[in-house]
Amino acid sequence: MNLIPLPAESQIGDRLIEATLAGIPSRSTRRAYAGCLRDFLRWWRSSGPTAFDRDAVHQYRLDLESRVGASRVNQALAAISHLARECLAHHVIDHETADGITGVKRITVRGSRTGRWLDEQQVRELMNAVGSPTTGHGTLQRLRDQAVLGLLLGAGLRREEVSRATVAQLEQRDGRWCLVNMENKGRVRTIALPDWVYNDIRAWMDASGVRDGNLIRGFNGRHMLAAFSGQSVHNTASAYGVRPHDLRRTFTSRNLENGATLLQIMNALGHSQLSTTQKYVNSLATMRRGSAACDFAPNPKPGLTTP
Repeated sequence: MNLIPLPAESQIGDRLIEATLAGIPSRSTRRAYAGCLRDFLRWWRSSGPTAFDRDAVHQYRLDLESRVGASRVNQALAAISHLARECLAHHVIDHETADGITGVKRITVRGSRTGRWLDEQQVRELMNAVGSPTTGHGTLQRLRDQAVLGLLLGAGLRREEVSRATVAQLEQRDGRWCLVNMENKGRVRTIALPDWVYNDIRAWMDASGVRDGNLIRGFNGRHMLAAFSGQSVHNTASAYGVRPHDLRRTFTSRNLENGATLLQIMNALGHSQLSTTQKYVNSLATMRRGSAACDFAPNPKPGLTTP
């Protein structure tokens, strides 16, 4: 068997990677695979063997396991398998070598990610960070980010729901401000807003001049856009070290600890099945047993109510 080294620093190496990525239909997967293959080539240059074969990829897998989690390892192996098939198509390696590379075993991931809940201290630090001038954001963007944080953390919205919420859905019912007719997968619900969340939304609307259309807007440089994408919500939360869904879980934990029933929480989150909400609660009981409740504001309003 004649093994041909993968030319990591030559133009053909770049062309092979470009050809590999061109065959991936998903833009997000292409972006992830590009990062994986760049990391593999860096490893190759620094410590890899001379032949692109099963042993080399297995050694790389062992190196990755010491640095990243199982999902990231499996994603890298998937990207390398695509690269191996492209190398085979370009006669850089033979069929036996390609089969060996693609046959490197993935890591078995047992269970599922339970996510993260923020404790009281983390919530306060997050709220202070979002509103701090030290973020480098202008006043208008900080007010926008505070409103986004409120909708995720204080109202339990999904990031896509933050993007879709409109000014017309903001209504006062029975003396309390709500977002009405919030639809997700055919289910429609009304979401009661804590006073501090509504105050943050109102501060953003007054400063930005938003009076209709999308409630939350993005920015393009100094110019405000007509909408705010789900990815932008993710980026806003990630900038402060959390995932948007972690704030939704924290919303769940706060209301559970304040005495809300499972049915109330299910309705507030917009779950179609009680079993989905139960998974949140079961994980919460395991991870936060004996911990204090999260306070979302200096004077939080207790409990969750459904109008």
